[in-house]
Parts: sequence; C-alpha cells; structure tokens
Amino acid sequence: MSRVASTLDMSSSKVKKRDTLYYRGSKFEPKLSKVKEPDGDRRKMDCSIQPGFGNLKWHQAIKQLFDIVKNEPPIDQNGQTIQFKPVRQEQTLDYLSEKFINYVLVLQKLSDCLPRLIHPQKRRLLKKCIESTAARVCELKHQMIQWNKCLYHYFDDLLRDMGLTPDNLEITIPVYLLKDRHHILSMRQQLLAWMIQRIEALSDPKVEDIVNMYVSSRESFDIKINANKPASPIEKEKEKMSVRTSSSDDINRYVPDFHCQTVIRRLSRDVSEMTKLIKLQSWCRSWHAKKKTKRLREEEFVSLGMSFPKRMVTLINQEDLDEEYNEQEAKHAEREDDMMNKKQFQYEQFLETKGLDMAWELKMNLTQWLLEMMSLQGRLPDYPEDEEGGCDAIFQEKTVEDLEAEIEAMFRPRKAKKQSKGSKKPKKPAPEDPGWKMPPSSNLMSLIGLLNEYDSYWYYKFERDNPFQTFDMDLVMDEVQSEAGKIIRQQVDKLMRYELENMKLALENTVYKSAPDKIPTQKLKTATVKLGPTGERTVEELYGELVLMGLVKPVNSVKMKDIIGDHNFQRAAQRECIPTIPDIKNIVTLLLGLPLSSEFVHKATPILNTMLFAGPPGTGKTMLLHAICRETGSNLIDLSPATLNGKYIGTEEQNYLKAALLKVGKALEPTVFYVDECELVFPLKPGPKSDDNPARWASFLQGLMKKLKQGDRMALIGLTHLPFYCKTKSLLNVFKNVIFFPTPEYGSRTAMWKALLAKLPLLRTNLNVSVLSKLTEGYSFREIQFVIDNVLHADRLSRCRPITNDEFIQCLSMMSRPSSETTQAWLDWYDQIPMVQAYKAWQDVMDEMDRLLEQAAK
Repeated sequence: MSRVASTLDMSSSKVKKRDTLYYRGSKFEPKLSKVKEPDGDRRKMDCSIQPGFGNLKWHQAIKQLFDIVKNEPPIDQNGQTIQFKPVRQEQTLDYLSEKFINYVLVLQKLSDCLPRLIHPQKRRLLKKCIESTAARVCELKHQMIQWNKCLYHYFDDLLRDMGLTPDNLEITIPVYLLKDRHHILSMRQQLLAWMIQRIEALSDPKVEDIVNMYVSSRESFDIKINANKPASPIEKEKEKMSVRTSSSDDINRYVPDFHCQTVIRRLSRDVSEMTKLIKLQSWCRSWHAKKKTKRLREEEFVSLGMSFPKRMVTLINQEDLDEEYNEQEAKHAEREDDMMNKKQFQYEQFLETKGLDMAWELKMNLTQWLLEMMSLQGRLPDYPEDEEGGCDAIFQEKTVEDLEAEIEAMFRPRKAKKQSKGSKKPKKPAPEDPGWKMPPSSNLMSLIGLLNEYDSYWYYKFERDNPFQTFDMDLVMDEVQSEAGKIIRQQVDKLMRYELENMKLALENTVYKSAPDKIPTQKLKTATVKLGPTGERTVEELYGELVLMGLVKPVNSVKMKDIIGDHNFQRAAQRECIPTIPDIKNIVTLLLGLPLSSEFVHKATPILNTMLFAGPPGTGKTMLLHAICRETGSNLIDLSPATLNGKYIGTEEQNYLKAALLKVGKALEPTVFYVDECELVFPLKPGPKSDDNPARWASFLQGLMKKLKQGDRMALIGLTHLPFYCKTKSLLNVFKNVIFFPTPEYGSRTAMWKALLAKLPLLRTNLNVSVLSKLTEGYSFREIQFVIDNVLHADRLSRCRPITNDEFIQCLSMMSRPSSETTQAWLDWYDQIPMVQAYKAWQDVMDEMDRLLEQAAK
C-alpha cells in the first residue's frame, strides 16, 4: 500500500520536497532558514546564468523576500503565531510600518523582474510570489488601519533611516494581471462601444434586438478584433522585407519606405535601365537635400529666437520599452505553447501506458484496507467523501499522536461528563499580557510554501544546458502525473463507494436489486425549481438590457500615473489625516485595486467593497474611478439617480434589477458599481414618496451590498461634491470608508503646472512655476487645466513670443477665487466622520502615554 500511495502522490524526491511543509518542532519555518549560504563561486555561477533573461534579478528578489519572511514570528499549521512576545502599544505602529515598507519594496522588485523572465515555469512561481506578497501587503495595511483607525500612514522617520523617499513606496497593480486578460477586455470594450453605437442608430431599440445583435455578431466581432490586433515585431519586419523585395528589387532597396510607391509608379514606364537609375539618383539626392535644408532652417530659427526647439528625446524612450516588452512576451508565449503541447502529449501517453495499472493496484489496496478495518471494527467503515479528500485521506501521512488519537476514538469514544454540583468551578483564565499580538495569517503559509518550492528545485539548479530558457521536462512530468493521478483517484473513489454499498447490503442479508427501469407514476415527485426574479434569462440577455438602459458605461483611457500630485511633509497636515493625491492613489490601490485585479488577493484579505469619494468639484474623483477600473479590467455600471430616473419603478422591478446586477457582475467580474451625486440618494430632508424620488434607491443599495458573498469581486463606489446636504449616518451605513479629495496643496499644484506645461513645446519660457502655484491656492485640478487651455490656445502657441506669468495672472483675475469658508466647511465635515474621530481619540491616548513615559523617565 505504501508503494501505491507513493506512486499516486507522485512523490519523487524533488516533488516531495516542494510539496512538504517544513516543521521545526512546534514551529513552522521556511527550510531556507537552516540552509547555509553557498560558496561565492557557486552562488555567482547559479545567478549569472543567462542574466539577460532576468535570472539574476529573480534570485535577488527571492533572496530578499526570504530575509523578510525569516524575520517573521514562527507560526503553526493554522497560521497562528507561536512564542510571540506582545509588542508594546507605542511600538506597534512602528513594528507594522517596518514590515509594510519591506514587503512593498520586495513587491516592486518582484514585479520589475517579471517582464525580463521568459522561462514559463519560473514565471508561474514568480507570479504566485507576487500575488502572495501583495496579499501580505494588503493584510498589513488592514492591521495598521485596525490599530490606529486611520487610512493614511506616514513613515518619514523610517524612510529617512532607510535612505528612501515616499515616492519609493508607490504601490502599483502588477501589469501582468491586466496583460493576461488584454484580449478579452479589449474585445469586451469594443463590443460595448459597438452596441452603444447600434442602439443610438435604432429609432426604437428593444432588448431582443440588442441580444440578437450581441449573439449574432459575437463570432464575427471576434474575427474582426483578431484582425485588428497589433502586429508583432517579427510580422512588421516581414512586411518591410516584402516591400523591399517586390518586383523592382534592385531599385526599391535604396529608396525610403514612404517614398517607395511613388518611385515605383514613376519608373514603371518603358524606359531604359540607365534612365531609371539616373532619375532614381536625382530623386534620392533631392529628397535628402530638402530634409537637410529643413533641418538647417529650424536650427537657424531656434538660434535667432524665432521659434522654440523641438522636445528633447529622453534617454529612455517609452516606445522602445514597449517594443522590448512585447518581444519578451512573444518569447514567453512561444515557450508557453511548446510546454502546453508537450504536457498534453505526455498526459495522454501516461494514461494509456500506466493509467490502468495504477487504477487496478489502487483498487486492490483499498479493498484490502476495507477488509482490515472490518476485522478491527466488526463493521465496514465509512468511505471518505470527495470534500474530505477521498482515498487521499486514507493514504495521508500521519504522526504517532494522530494514530493514537484515531485508535482511541475508534474503540473508546469519549463521552462528555456532567459536572457534579460539588465540583470546583473552572479557574478563570489568566489575564493576557497587555500589548498587541499578531493575528493569524494565511499569507505567510503560502509564502513559506513558495520559498520551500524555490529552495528545493531552483536554488541550486544548474542551467548551463538551457541557454534559451525553455521549459523544464521534470516539472512537466510532475504536473502530468499529479493531474492523471487525481483523475484516477476520483474514478476509483466512485467505484469503491458503489462496491461498499453493495457489501453493506450483502452483510445485512439483503439481496441487491437494481432499480426497475420503469418507476410508477404515483411515486414520482415533481421537483419545483424556484426561479429568481430574472427567471430563465441568460447573462447575454441581462447584459444587453443593462446596455439598453444606459447602465453599462465605457471606461475612459485614464491611467493612475495621469493623476498628478506630490506628497505633503507638513506634520500638521499629517496629524489631521488630510491626504494628498499620492496617498489617495496608494490607499485605493491597496483596498480596491489589488483585490479586484487578483482573485487570490481578494480571498486572502478582508472584504472591503464600499468606498465614498468626497471632495470639491474637479479634484479627480471621476478620473480616479475610471483609472482604477481600467487598470483592474473592471466593468463599470452606473447606478446614479440621473441614469435610473424613471426606470425600474416598484419593488418587483427593483428586485429584478438587483438580481440582474448580481448575475451579470458575477459572470463578468470584476465589476464596479458607482453612484454619482450621492447627496440626492441620501438627502437630509427626504421628499415625498414618489417614483421619481432618488431617495428610493438608498435601501436598494443596502440590499445590493448585503447580497454579496465571500469571493464576489464586486465593489460599490459613491461620488459626491455636496456631502453637507447628505444624511451622514445613512450615507456611512452604505459606504464604510470615506476618501477625502481636498484641493491640491502647494506641492501638488507645482507638480500639476510642470506636468501640464511639459505637454506643450514651451521649454524656453519666462515662467515661474512657484509663483503660479502660490497664486492658484484653493484651485482644483480642473480649474488649473482650464486656465492653461485658455491661455495657451493654438493661436498663442503659433506666435514666436515667450510665455510669461502675466498672461496666466490675467486669466486668473477673471475667475472667482474659492472662499476660505468653503474650505473650512469641508474640513469641518471631514472631522465629523467616525473614523477620523476615532483616529483623533487614538492620538490623544498615545500623547497621554508618551507624557506619562516622559514623567517616569524623569
């Protein structure tokens, strides 16, 4: 039986090391903690293999991740910390902050080395490490929020000691999470745009028409999208070569590509070869002379101050980086396809050659196990269900303690003893030590398992014989054997359950009779299937209806890096918990972006699916909403009062809409629902009850969020610029977290002016950006953009006259300046939020504790 178990577990020495969790007594630690560092030459040899493919960076990033995990407190099999000394309350935030910074830096390194790695199996391991590290970062952030009741944390002292800046802690969503789904998302976006265009063209569109268009055009649209896919660099080179080697090979190879067709057309007349060559020479010389003359004229105008120079080419061109990235992705895709083809071939061959023998041997051992258990217990045992693992639960390795407990439970089952009246009461548990204790973490378990997998196979692997970084055949065979063994186990489990039932019937002196072919109609019970509010409507039909009603919105092409801002280093602003644009981007990425983009991160972190964006108009709320949807690949569904006005009237129709949103959102997850103008849904003074009153959607949103289950990657985001007219209690019952968008401070305004002016050819100007930043205090991003567009229009840019501050000051003088009362009203409303009040109460406690410590020290 042991031989069969080892065969089915595919436990060769390599696989067993990778799949085994390493224990050190009662502690759970990575095996790498006991491994000695290899010699310098050996380690250098392992890391220098094919450095162009990112192996060196990969080994360095994994080594840094190991150093961080090694410093974590030991945990048991359930993720609970063992022998962890409680951290003092005043040191808890520093303890969590240091871990948070280290994990963020490792996450950035792992994400950077992924595009350079083309080995398919290394990339799989690296992606798992990235997602586990991202989950650990989100987990630490949730613990920090739970500790001091604040969404924003500042690490100025720690960053100064480490020699870092806040920009080094910028958190971004890994690119591969979106790139892996790029084809599906682009098809979905183009299909949505096409459906909206067809709806606008129809005079009286109906749901059936939209569904028919969707179903009938899906295949043709897929072909159209495949045709419009950008050509790879290899295809581009082939096209160029085909143009150069056309009918006139001797002539075309010396002519520029864009001038080639004109030359061929003019030289297609019946003239001698010498005349063709003379004309070709004259045309080429004239083309080069015109190009040189134009360049000299531009240089002369720039030297005389009559025109501005063209923008200087940066050292790192983004187009070159994208082209290099696409080439690496093409190499990886080629190796991935080769690996999958080889895996499928080996899988079929394995089942043909060894499948029957493994199934028969497993069946014989299971039958022997049944007979032995019957002789011990006097009855046939219960066979484990699929949820319990089937025959894997029988053949799993057990310790001596586990076997003793199992035998004792089998022969001497314990009964609960009733407590006598005179018995002593149980002692009260000893009071816990004051301080903070680390909660259990499942992400540490996954990180330790990945590090053990790296250590058991890749740490000392010699790759001199794999210069092209193709797949590893040993790992492919391990995967094939694991998948084939799983299928064989499932089939044998079904067969053994069937035979076990027959054996039980035979022991009960009953004759097993198969069920009759015809069942009497009297005994038949018709099962009533309860259909939901949507009935039997498919996802396509529901999606078409949402598009027809205008609820599904296309996502704008906005990136997170387009939202410009800078950090605020003032202690007063940090103490008041007033965020800046980088702080807002980081917290939204951590709480919403990473969980929505990765299913693993979503399951490993606490659920946070509601968020309110509140701030003055033009501060970037809608822009950030579209940016997070674009980078996570989420569908955007509008539930604003303006969109739902006059639609879905009555309780039944609202229940129908709720079921449709959940069904479509689950099928096309991730999905983001957003509600604009929340002040209309949660008013201070509710108006009369009517079908047009937007306040009727408040209970609808609460019921929608209560219907979400664990694992549903859906979120609700609210937007408002008038929260003073909202009922705060009802608003915060739906939106648990509030993201405040203040007007940009001096640093963010300076970054905005520089970034917006850099898009224009204004390198030689007499502008003082610092003065403009001070003059635009209280202005939003939209207002600054409005000023620049009004001053630097096309007519003004065509003039060869330097730009000065006076032109912007003149435009600013005609605009109404934001009042200080409005800014103070926003700050007063922000102070009334329960989380901000809890944060200030925590600050008072910490200040009092510091004061007492200072007195004790004196």
